[in-house]
Amino acid sequence: MRFSNAYIRAFLVSAVIFIAMVLGYFQKYGGNLNSRRGFMLVYIELVTLTANTALVGRFSSRSEKPWPWLKLIAISVGCWLGLLLLMLLMVEALFSR
Repeated sequence: MRFSNAYIRAFLVSAVIFIAMVLGYFQKYGGNLNSRRGFMLVYIELVTLTANTALVGRFSSRSEKPWPWLKLIAISVGCWLGLLLLMLLMVEALFSR
């Protein structure tokens, strides 16, 4: 099956990263993860998934042909980490007062 839509390709890569992150959280924090913290972690990852899909999908749709999967994965991981860092900096700025 060939996926030519840039947004679908970006979503698939982001969804795999999202699933890996959520499974990693639950594997690491398992029994110590209360419902509020678990919801907050999943919510942050969902916001990042949405923003990452929109950004990477938009940039890759501007090229003539679809980006190779390896390039899409590398840019998605970098964008994912950048978005998480940006959200961390925003939270620290809000709560440092």
